[in-house]
Amino acid sequence: LGKEGASHGVPDVMEAMQFGKPLPKRIILVRALTSALTIGSGGSTGREGPIAHIGATIGSAVSGLFKKKGELAKTIISCGAAGGIAATFNAPITGALFALEIFHGDVAVRHFTPIVISSVIATVISNSLLREVADFPALSSGAFTFHLKSAYEIPLYLVMALLIGAAGVLFMYLLEGFETAFEKVRMPGYLKPMLGGLLLACLALYFPQLHGFSNYTTINAVLEGQYLWYLIALFGLLKMVSTSLTLGSGGTGGVFAPCLFIGAMLGDTYGYFAHRLFPQATATSGSYALVGMGALMAGVTGAPLTSVVLIFELTGKYSIVLPLMITCAVSTILVQTLMKGSVFTRPLIKKGIFYGEKRNVLRRMRVGEIYRPDFLSVNPGTKLRELMTLLQNSKQYAFPVVDGEGRLAGIVSIQDFQAAVFEEGVLDAVVVGDLMTSEVVTVTPDESLEQALLKIGDENIEYLPVLPADGSRKVLGLVSRRDILSCYNREVKAMIETAAHA
Repeated sequence: LGKEGASHGVPDVMEAMQFGKPLPKRIILVRALTSALTIGSGGSTGREGPIAHIGATIGSAVSGLFKKKGELAKTIISCGAAGGIAATFNAPITGALFALEIFHGDVAVRHFTPIVISSVIATVISNSLLREVADFPALSSGAFTFHLKSAYEIPLYLVMALLIGAAGVLFMYLLEGFETAFEKVRMPGYLKPMLGGLLLACLALYFPQLHGFSNYTTINAVLEGQYLWYLIALFGLLKMVSTSLTLGSGGTGGVFAPCLFIGAMLGDTYGYFAHRLFPQATATSGSYALVGMGALMAGVTGAPLTSVVLIFELTGKYSIVLPLMITCAVSTILVQTLMKGSVFTRPLIKKGIFYGEKRNVLRRMRVGEIYRPDFLSVNPGTKLRELMTLLQNSKQYAFPVVDGEGRLAGIVSIQDFQAAVFEEGVLDAVVVGDLMTSEVVTVTPDESLEQALLKIGDENIEYLPVLPADGSRKVLGLVSRRDILSCYNREVKAMIETAAHA
């Protein structure tokens, strides 16, 4: 069915968005079929990743139909992915934040409005066609309460965040390890999912809770206290193995549901011991299971805001949000620091693709870090012959024109005088003041490289004089298009080397 059938889905969408490529329309059928086969036959994955991929592909088709490109095309693709996530979880805010946090990295209004509208409409349609059925009856029934019992629990949640973060790192290593191991197995590609399915069946024979279609029913049973703590802990550890086995062998599906499953199991186990040790100061283990769900999902996906809001939308209660925010933040920091990426970005990093890093590098770095203070300048009275000599003896192609006090009066470039040099007798008759551009586009040391590059692109120029931020016209240096691109290339090379040693 093609390589699109054997992937997490979201990294493929991110790669297409990074390079402005349309997503193949066949993905809609391929992902629907392969994910249904994988999950329906017992594969230990989730349905959310494939649906996000399918939704993004529909968005890509719509943007192609109306011939939209660039940022608008990315927004339309994100609308499709957001609608898929929102409809799956019955959580429109989560769907919108997922698309913004994963695909855009910000919550800009130009993206936010259409994505929210898409999420809301998808949720309404899903509810009207499928009828609203809660994935976790224990959360919606009101029979169980999940809350922060006392402030003394905060240190306990911080410790749990570190443990959950470590579990997230282990889970990601297992995912990549099983994928690498199956790549080395010498057999036809179509037989590898069969081998993975056989090995998974051996596990599921004794632990049917590991099946993908049992994800939410098992979590709900744990929240209701139906299992002993050591079984719950074992479920969490075996889920890491079973999901890695399914995806590594070529099965398809998402990691959202497995993350929620593993986080719930490990969080509940931790909460059991916390409550046994401090019964008067701690809530029941179900509260820790709920927070663990969000913490593991945040760490593995690199989307803490989405994870917090998802748990909030599932519970409909604010009382658990404070520990949830803390654990999601700490878990994300730990996993991102150790793994140098999320489960979505690491497959791209292995290909040498740093999603969104071009913009991040250019936004992060300032002109003051790279501009050249050792530059050549001329004054308005400099003759054209002198300027030609200066040009021949330097690698600079544009020269700031400064007055007697060193203040910027204009700029002269090779484009300004290339026609005049062929006219007879003008080399000693024409001065720079006759040729220079008086309306000069400038930057300050505090401006980002992105701002500088946009100015260069808008004016189709090569150099920008750097002036102080206080408004004075004294020239501090020059920054060129080549300087900015060289800096970007160095940063990307450093990131590749860092990723290679991660």
